[in-house]
Amino acid sequence: KIEPDEERLGINICDKPLTSEDDFSDIKRDQITSGKISYDPKTRTLTLEEAVIQMTGPLENAIDFDDTLVLKGANNEISSGRSAALSSGSPLTIKGEGAAVFTGEENCGIYIYNRSKLTIADGCTVTSNGKWAVSGNSYNLQEALLIDNATLKAKSTSNDGGGVIGFKEITLKDCEILKPTGAKIAKLTDDEGLTYMGIALDGKAVKGEVVIAPRSVGVAQVETSPRA
Repeated sequence: KIEPDEERLGINICDKPLTSEDDFSDIKRDQITSGKISYDPKTRTLTLEEAVIQMTGPLENAIDFDDTLVLKGANNEISSGRSAALSSGSPLTIKGEGAAVFTGEENCGIYIYNRSKLTIADGCTVTSNGKWAVSGNSYNLQEALLIDNATLKAKSTSNDGGGVIGFKEITLKDCEILKPTGAKIAKLTDDEGLTYMGIALDGKAVKGEVVIAPRSVGVAQVETSPRA
């Protein structure tokens, strides 16, 4: 129930809408077990600071949000059971000097839909684990992904999934694919004959781990960085 003076902001935290009744300086939810999540409505910036979210319900996204997500600290851990840990249906930029792990145990770690675009930038480190680690909408395949001088570690937890799949466009700026060796951005075809862009090796979507990092970073350094 929404009270007359309560304003919804189009943001869901722990499957609950963020409203004007929330304390934006320190958002509270039962599933936020440690750390801090704050929101600046003027810049539409959500900040994770050593935040830990553990969702257990079957259809509960941990965070559904667009605009800017800032990472502070190396111990942000966002996880969900049968839904995506992080989802967005409008342009979303993840940035900051910190790191975060997004885990969708039976779904996507990060899911982008509604013809939107995900940008990971500014030197942050994003780890995404799930059946489909980082994915666009498999029904319209119109989403875009940009990695700009940042690190993405995307690991599929299922032989039926994929590391980075389901996008219309994937762009790497000042970055390269470090793992697996020989992997590249390629056009792929799903079981229904739809084509999309993904990270591939030998013409097939990478099922294990994909590591993308700034050109000055080597594999060993990435694997020993915070939240590897």
